[in-house]
Amino acid sequence: MKKWLILFGIALAAFLVITGIGMAYGKDQGRRLAGPFCVGKPNAGQNAGVVRSIAAVQACRSYEIRKLGLAVPHPEVGGGTGKAGADGSAGASGEKGEKGDTGATGPAGPKGDKGDTGSLEGTGYVTLCISNGGNVKAAVGKHDCDPGHDRVLAVTVSD
Repeated sequence: MKKWLILFGIALAAFLVITGIGMAYGKDQGRRLAGPFCVGKPNAGQNAGVVRSIAAVQACRSYEIRKLGLAVPHPEVGGGTGKAGADGSAGASGEKGEKGDTGATGPAGPKGDKGDTGSLEGTGYVTLCISNGGNVKAAVGKHDCDPGHDRVLAVTVSD
């Protein structure tokens, strides 16, 4: 009986070694859970992005895409463009800008009403003076010119 037990142990060990070697050289090649998969297209409604594992000879549905290899990233988890976020808060106010250019001259206003006739009350003096350099000056209320100016015309106005 001891002989049969030893023989059975050797046979079991050989079986496990052969099975292990066979598994190492199988079709898996280190790509466990690598497909084939059927992934729902973006326009598949509630099935959009749904991943199904299928047999190698099985076909995908009309709204699915067949994928082999590594897992396909989901847009909400990463790998794609996500939804737009909420608007941020308003930024700080900017600095005051430089003064703008002067605007164009506006159109002339309407002609004014005619004024009242003036009156001369009392006596007034107007003297026109000229200097040697040709500078003309009117002296109102005075008879004489400033130094360096010669009197050209003096007018006295009275009632």
